[in-house]
Amino acid sequence: VTPRFTEHAIVMLAQRDGRIFFAIPWQGHNLIGTTDTDFEGDPDGIRAEEGEVQYLLEETERFFPNLRLEVLYTMAGVRSLIKVEGIAPSRVPREHRIVDHAKKGLPGLISLLGGKLTTYRPLACEVVDLVVKKLGRGARCRTAELPLYGGGIGDLRGYIERAKSRYSGLGLEGGQIESLIYTYGTRFEEILQLVEKEPNLGERLCPGRPEIVAQVIYGVEQEMVRTSADFLLRRTGIGLAADQGLNCLEKVAQAIGERLGWDWQRVEEDMMDYHTKIELMKGPGIREEG
Repeated sequence: VTPRFTEHAIVMLAQRDGRIFFAIPWQGHNLIGTTDTDFEGDPDGIRAEEGEVQYLLEETERFFPNLRLEVLYTMAGVRSLIKVEGIAPSRVPREHRIVDHAKKGLPGLISLLGGKLTTYRPLACEVVDLVVKKLGRGARCRTAELPLYGGGIGDLRGYIERAKSRYSGLGLEGGQIESLIYTYGTRFEEILQLVEKEPNLGERLCPGRPEIVAQVIYGVEQEMVRTSADFLLRRTGIGLAADQGLNCLEKVAQAIGERLGWDWQRVEEDMMDYHTKIELMKGPGIREEG
């Protein structure tokens, strides 16, 4: 993740190995990637490797010779692929496979192998259809026609303007209500109902950002938030900003702790755990500027 340097997504071809990679505008920054590397070990400790960071920097700067990129942080994750011997990770097919273990004497067990996050819905649909068929029921998966939870709004702009008018008395800026709708869809009202009951929950979490304390409470009560990392990195995009949410970490940890009955030692442990997680995101290959 770098400061933004393109207005549009760009596809590039790496000179070193002929691999396609991308520079994509994202949340005021640019995403550059991706790379594929075999990984064995604890997924909680995964991080971008130095060689991967340098590879992307060098290849990007070949296309932008006057650019010297600053890396804000890196992201890495584990993706399961169907193993094919003798093929480089970047060349392994991305197909998925559904395995019915009844054929090997384990009835009731179905495994989904491979696949991609972006195709989660049709993959789940295939599995559900198989399960329903094995149970002898006639229904089929309907998720292709159903809106996601909180969706089904229709006229989004009109919906936002009506919401701003309806909740104008809560002391929130119009941009904050709009942000809530983009994040939660129709569920934004559940968050503002918390503010109606406890006005202090309408306090802004981070300077310069729209999120409010009520989102932390909603996360704990409705979205299984149990750590600051859950909230900052996985329920909101706060931890993906340039400062990675460090300027509101204590406020988030305290709000979670109050709802979960933590003492101050547990709050401090949670904040330390968050620092550890974002340290992994820095990666070993980030340039020291200056």
